[in-house]
Amino acid sequence: MDAPIDEEVRQPRFNRLYIFLGAVKTAFCNGCRKIIGMDGCHLKGEYNGQILTAIGVDPNNAMYPMAWVVVEKEDKETWGWFLTLIKMDCNINDSNEHEWTFINDRQKNTFKDYSLEDKFRDCAKASHVPQFQEAMQRVKDEDEKAYEWLVNIPPRYWSRSHFRKTIKCDMVCNNLCEAFNRAILKARDKPIIEMLEWIRCYLSNRMLIRREWIKKFTNPLLPNIYDKIEALSNESSTCYATWFGDLQFQVKVGGRDGKQYTVHLNHRSCTCRRWNLTGLPCPYAMAAIQERNLDTQAFIHGFYSKGSYLKAYEPLINPINGYKM
Repeated sequence: MDAPIDEEVRQPRFNRLYIFLGAVKTAFCNGCRKIIGMDGCHLKGEYNGQILTAIGVDPNNAMYPMAWVVVEKEDKETWGWFLTLIKMDCNINDSNEHEWTFINDRQKNTFKDYSLEDKFRDCAKASHVPQFQEAMQRVKDEDEKAYEWLVNIPPRYWSRSHFRKTIKCDMVCNNLCEAFNRAILKARDKPIIEMLEWIRCYLSNRMLIRREWIKKFTNPLLPNIYDKIEALSNESSTCYATWFGDLQFQVKVGGRDGKQYTVHLNHRSCTCRRWNLTGLPCPYAMAAIQERNLDTQAFIHGFYSKGSYLKAYEPLINPINGYKM
């Protein structure tokens, strides 16, 4: 807590409060990937201020509320205070900071054309450099000024084509943070202490429900991951894999102008980089796996396992008896 002395009354005055519950911290570090979404929203009650949040991604690719702060306003100084505390609690330092990724919203720009928005999304979602360059050229062909604006932002900050492969997450939007802001909407008009208790109990109940659910869960794949694998498998229906020994494949996408990719199942890699980025076999890898009649689950990264999910939701934060959300 930050509570400076009020010079008029010579007493501490509440200014800021940071919360990262110990059980959540342990579970996050043991069961989640090293990616954190950051966002802020206004308090709606009698007292002005902001609540800033840090949201992780659980093994089912769902939001994982980690930490939050109540601050007097949202600016560089309060964000710096929050991030410094997050770094301390997650043991992020000069030797390992390259292993972590933080994602936040960027201010909307002046380019509002819908067709341009679609072309920008193609740039952001491109998974390898040639695909990114082709998408950027389409932006340039439509709007030179928009292209110049994008060129001045290093693509490693916003395009999958330049993301590192260690995180195993290819998110380009901060939607999980926005989902959490919506979840706590009815708490944001309450007095500070009541609001924080509401959030704590919400988090406790959320973790309890997921912990009890995973104990009874018998399917080999978590639901969101199963849906993702199904979609990737369907996408692979137009791909043709040719085996070149040692679990290496050349995979061609159907059609006269179909592209070709190199898949190496032993290395869990594809030249499209989608498998490398997410840890889930891309459509071209799926085609190769199916060509050899292999088990798809054997090629899914351990981040998405039931064991990881259990680690992420094993701790339980007990709500105060009788407190109603």
